[in-house]
Amino acid sequence: MRKLGLLTSTALTTSLISGAGMAADMRMPVKSPVIAPPISWSGCYIGGNAGGVSARIEHGFSLPGANVQSTGRDTGFIGGGQIGCNWQYSPGWVFGVEGDVNYAGVKRSSNFAFAVLGEDVAGSQTTKLRWLTTIRGRLGPTWDRSFLYLTGGAAIGGVKSSVAAIDENGATYLGSASATRFGWTVGAGYEYAFSRTISGKLEYLHFDLGRVNYQVNRVSGVNAVAASWNARAKVGGDIIRAGINFRWN
Repeated sequence: MRKLGLLTSTALTTSLISGAGMAADMRMPVKSPVIAPPISWSGCYIGGNAGGVSARIEHGFSLPGANVQSTGRDTGFIGGGQIGCNWQYSPGWVFGVEGDVNYAGVKRSSNFAFAVLGEDVAGSQTTKLRWLTTIRGRLGPTWDRSFLYLTGGAAIGGVKSSVAAIDENGATYLGSASATRFGWTVGAGYEYAFSRTISGKLEYLHFDLGRVNYQVNRVSGVNAVAASWNARAKVGGDIIRAGINFRWN
């Protein structure tokens, strides 16, 4: 009997302790999992970019009895900074406006030779794209931390072109132009938000700055070749670049 009473007492004590523990667990608050709020693309930002540019350069000139034209490409570095603002007008869509200023290091030179009225003329023409600015809209869908967009707007660039030539009798011809050209650009890009304030992007742009016209004049000597030529240069191309943006809301 003594053993039976001891076993009963032990079981009762264990049951009371377990019940008290369960009651204490029931009184403890249950913590809900912390869910981070979704990334918002709304706000303004500033950043930098760097990449490559492949420029298609057409240049040439015409004068009575001759028309010279040359087309080719040059590739080089492009890089600079950008600033813009985004508006996330629905959970899945973002509209923004961005402007950038970039150094561009591309140029193309071509040699030429022709004969007019029995006179041989030889020389070269060089065209450079020195800088490029774009002002563009951006529009596209967003999900999670990603933003995929189409972009387009105005392109503004610094173009310099020059011609230097000499004929067989020693007469020399020179002409150049340094112009700010207004054109257009279109492209697409992908941007990823690493945090609420920092994002990185990969972007493609095609641009066209139109044509620069200028005069080439005879600066020394006297000859039968026309004293003034009509020169031209046209610059467009493609850009692939990466960038980083720092956003504030």
